[in-house]
Amino acid sequence: MERTQRFPRGDEDEAVDNVLRLGLALKERASPRFHASSRGQRDWAFALDAVYRAAETMRTTEEQARETEARSMQLVERAIKELKTAETRLQAAEAANAAAAERAREAEMRAREAEEWLKRLYDAIVEHLISGRSHDARGSTAAA
Repeated sequence: MERTQRFPRGDEDEAVDNVLRLGLALKERASPRFHASSRGQRDWAFALDAVYRAAETMRTTEEQARETEARSMQLVERAIKELKTAETRLQAAEAANAAAAERAREAEMRAREAEEWLKRLYDAIVEHLISGRSHDARGSTAAA
């Protein structure tokens, strides 16, 4: 199945304008030659030349459209590749962020546990060492 080449809207308009300008220029330049000559014949060679020029203009425009489409496709492919790379980086960053959040939660739990142990240790020191000393000191003073 053959695929017909479609011009992007702006290129198609430009191609039609080029053909119309070429036709008008040729008509203005050759109007006396194209009309019936002294022998009653038209200058068909000039008409054929105009057709060749119009065809060449159309081929050139079509080639430019193909080149533009190829560049566009390259840009699209590059953008897709960059998007995939960005998505991969984003996923890695999200995974690293989740791991860091988990480590932070674990560190916070360890800190709370350490704080509880420090409170227990402090209470034990106060209760058994400091209170015990003052109790012992009072008891030895009373005995003396």
